[in-house]
Amino acid sequence: MMTKNPKTINELFDQKYGKKGSKGRSDFEQKAEDYMVAECFIFF
Repeated sequence: MMTKNPKTINELFDQKYGKKGSKGRSDFEQKAEDYMVAECFIFF
């Protein structure tokens, strides 16, 4: 089965990490937030 090309970033995340609220998506969002916070500290 072929997957369609995502048209939005949310469609891409749904395909790659699961729907919003799923465990996979929540894990991804937590890691992304941790990364952004860590990057902020690098520049201060």
